[in-house]
Amino acid sequence: MKKCRKMVALFMSAVLIFASSSIALTAYADETVEVTPWMQYTFDDENGSDTGTAKNDATAVGTPKFGTKTAEDAGPSGKYLELSADGYFIAPAQPFAFGTEAFTVSFWVNLPADHATNVYERVFQTGLWADTGFAIVLNRNGGGQAAINAAVSGAGEGDDWVGTWVNPGSNAFENDYYDGKWHLITVVFDQPNKKYEMYLDGEHVSTQGYTRDNLTASPDENKQYVGLGVFYHYESLPAVSDDHGLDYMLDDISMYKQALTAEQIKAYYDANKGNAQPFDPNKEATLTDSLSGISVTGAGLEKAQLYVSTVMSGATFDKLSETYGSFEKFILYDVSIERQDQPVEISEKLTFSINIPDKLANQKNLKVFIEEENGTLTEMDARSANGQLLFETTKLGKIAIVNTADSDTKQPGDSDEDGNKDMEKEPENENPITAADNGIYMTIIVLLLATAMILSRKRESVNK
Repeated sequence: MKKCRKMVALFMSAVLIFASSSIALTAYADETVEVTPWMQYTFDDENGSDTGTAKNDATAVGTPKFGTKTAEDAGPSGKYLELSADGYFIAPAQPFAFGTEAFTVSFWVNLPADHATNVYERVFQTGLWADTGFAIVLNRNGGGQAAINAAVSGAGEGDDWVGTWVNPGSNAFENDYYDGKWHLITVVFDQPNKKYEMYLDGEHVSTQGYTRDNLTASPDENKQYVGLGVFYHYESLPAVSDDHGLDYMLDDISMYKQALTAEQIKAYYDANKGNAQPFDPNKEATLTDSLSGISVTGAGLEKAQLYVSTVMSGATFDKLSETYGSFEKFILYDVSIERQDQPVEISEKLTFSINIPDKLANQKNLKVFIEEENGTLTEMDARSANGQLLFETTKLGKIAIVNTADSDTKQPGDSDEDGNKDMEKEPENENPITAADNGIYMTIIVLLLATAMILSRKRESVNK
């Protein structure tokens, strides 16, 4: 099936109609609004042809390399561009002069999971400092957190560089899209309203305002080209430097001379298998929550998300507090795993690794409990190694780490009146008395009494 060449906006209940040569989104309405790219580079013919309205064909520098999408890959099928310093494309700069009107930039990107950290991938850069223009830059910081940045430069006051999340240098993004899979990134530059909108995989993730007056490219006789996926500022800067890596893949670059809506962007993403990326249920994967230090490894976790929160109230928390008398002796987590906002069904044991919290460090009597459906807590067979607690389970939910030292009460989950099994046994008598022993003792007592009676009678006889 060939690639979608147009992004279609739907404003009523829509259905997907699959034709032999294209995918179209059709609404049951009198009118369907179609949005045609101003520029579009699909790389299907292994060249820089622009299939959009501008016909702004790109020129190869060096020898670009191409790959072919598989049936399982997200995004439009066909060829894609493998970025490298030995081969890339540059396009004439004039069509990037969007003036002061709104425009949208959209592209599919695939960054390897082992991509170097703090190495910026400048997908576009049409202006620099004193120039008017914009830039879109991808990065993953030293902590392994991915980010998307947009830079603006132009007339008027304001910052040349504006981070999409928080601020430049600390704009961590919770979804690490550096995973060796295809993702759709869309930036809507709404110049009339002095803001831009960011979308990742069809979902809105950020709005950023700015004060510049013009983000259009400013080509002149010395600045005639814009790099596609490379830091090529009109030939004034090299395509690759120490902190610009060119280690990723790029596909279907599209530019629109208008601000696309959230509905249009989502429709395009869904129509190109964005929500249908398969996962291998037998493939082992590790999910990590960096804040709590909890990692979970097991089969069927590919493309899933681990969610961990610290519980500070509720029945289970109260039970632990009552049992141990102090919050300093335990910590309670609520753990869940989801895929596409749905709970993941766990059929095989998962291996948990939990960093021992500071308040429980250096304790030798740590135990791990998991809450059952009936509210009782079951102790796990956990072991300690290198500051972590390791155990296996098929259950998720409430997980407690407890310091059981100096506790002379019952364990959490015990029930005196309800008949539940106690987790701490009653102390055994060191010298138990059996029924046979009782019989021997009674016999001895009877013999002693009988002897005493005989001696008493003899004394009476003698006295007479």
